[in-house]
Amino acid sequence: MDKMRYPILLVLMAFLSIYSGCGQLNETTSDDRLNTTLQQVSMSKTVYYPKSYVDSVVTNIDATAGAPTGIKPVYDVNQYNITYPTTHYDGSTTVASAIMLVPSQNINCDMVVYLHGSTSLDSDAPSNTYLDIDSLRLYQQTGNVTDIDQKLNTEYALYLTLASEGKVIVIPDYLGFGISSGLHPYMHSTTLASVTIDAIRAAQSFASSPTVAFSVSDRIILQGYSEGGYAVMATHKELVTNASSYTDLTISAVMPGAPPCDLSDSMANTMLTADNTYPTPAFLPYLIYSYNMIYQFFGQASQFMVDMYSNFESHFDGSKSLGDISALLNNSAAIDMIKPSIKSSIQSARIDYIADNKLDTPTASGFYEKVIENDVYNYDPGNTVPYYLIHLNQDSTVPISNSIKAVGYMTQFGSAQLGTSGGNLFLLDPHLYVTSGGTDLNYANGTLTDHSAGFLYYYLVSRGILAQLF
Repeated sequence: MDKMRYPILLVLMAFLSIYSGCGQLNETTSDDRLNTTLQQVSMSKTVYYPKSYVDSVVTNIDATAGAPTGIKPVYDVNQYNITYPTTHYDGSTTVASAIMLVPSQNINCDMVVYLHGSTSLDSDAPSNTYLDIDSLRLYQQTGNVTDIDQKLNTEYALYLTLASEGKVIVIPDYLGFGISSGLHPYMHSTTLASVTIDAIRAAQSFASSPTVAFSVSDRIILQGYSEGGYAVMATHKELVTNASSYTDLTISAVMPGAPPCDLSDSMANTMLTADNTYPTPAFLPYLIYSYNMIYQFFGQASQFMVDMYSNFESHFDGSKSLGDISALLNNSAAIDMIKPSIKSSIQSARIDYIADNKLDTPTASGFYEKVIENDVYNYDPGNTVPYYLIHLNQDSTVPISNSIKAVGYMTQFGSAQLGTSGGNLFLLDPHLYVTSGGTDLNYANGTLTDHSAGFLYYYLVSRGILAQLF
């Protein structure tokens, strides 16, 4: 569930520290966001990245990965920041933001919608990855990248290379980030799906505008890692479950990476049993604060917490990373933050629910019921759209049991068929797949445990699959 900003993707730290500030703003850029209304899509900023910049990024990806990745930039890339109307968790209309990365060869391009992993930092919003004018001028004068105020993050940099290879990339900020304020509705399937679907429609509307000189095809590929993988499944679940509402959208491939899609069992069990070695204990309070905001179990989320953590919610104000917040737990297990009576209730509810997929006795808080409601593995993706669950077999943060549960449900209760039997559904370990040259399809042989490091391999595998499919 952790975004590649915590723990930072180690294999890419070197090139990011060097190449965090080389874009160029074009002459028409304003440093202020354009006003937006709830009735229209608006562009707020444009950034231009020449192919030479993308070439240098790839050179450093190859060097730090220790082998050629096969990424071959072809085009310059423009970034557009867009704002668009969407629906908040309470049903009200609000405004969200996203970025589009558009190659200079931009007629009838396929659209890759990338959904990013967990973050708690406002500065991590994709629309904040552009270079501001003052920082760019300083870089041009001094060449000192350490003085650049806004950095390119790993996810952005890699998808910039995919745009340079000819895809239009759309990356939503999510609610709570970018133009949207307040606490992010973390791991909330409904808002993650709606903000994504509305971003797709906004991007299509923007691409068809007479004010821009590019266009997109009707191919839409859903990708995302960690919370983004969860968001991919939440989005696709909404699209196929309520298909009559989305006849204008054609999903051509679905590629969730390391998705914590089984919240009620795999992730609940992980949180209930994790000791103080779990990499990111901040995930659990993030979920509690988010769900209490949405479902209002208690007047204050602190009523979940033991006394020493009663004011912990203040750390999720957008100024601290998940790493910083996790460190504040003082090497405690996340579950130890919760009052014993609530912890016991959740444990009992999980045992009850897992026995027969029915919760016979409601919990006092109602929290676990909403966790069940936000599972996204349990739907029928169909048997025609290519569907790749890309997940490290030994992932120490988001257990592989999440994806195994999804595969079991989709084939047993849905119409999906395993790719090993000629069907459309695949489960791959990305590190194993890359290191074997694409010959070892048995995910169970995978040995890499680092959830964050898995993102690079997820990207390489999903990129290769795209090349094969389209």
